[in-house]
Amino acid sequence: MKNLVPLFSLLCLCCGAHELREYKGCRLTPVAEFPESSIKGPQYVDINKYRLKVVGLVERPREFTYDELKRFPRHRKVVTLHCVEGWSVTALWEGLLLEDLLSEVGVK
Repeated sequence: MKNLVPLFSLLCLCCGAHELREYKGCRLTPVAEFPESSIKGPQYVDINKYRLKVVGLVERPREFTYDELKRFPRHRKVVTLHCVEGWSVTALWEGLLLEDLLSEVGVK
């Protein structure tokens, strides 16, 4: 059960860091203040079993583990998301670029 983490917390796991409250002078919304309004409640992911399949119009279809995804170059961006439900959050998103992932599999 220790490998099950809330999907939203994968960002912190990926970074291997603690939660930031400010980044380059921009106030970030604490994760505890992010609204949770999904019908089934928070979603959990077992990072040891997680797989991302990239198939379709690609030259090299493949399946990536969570650890393989962590090896891609990481990029950071502060983004404010405005939901149609009326709330907003500002977060530092960090991870791989979709462009890098698609380059790895070769888009046709």
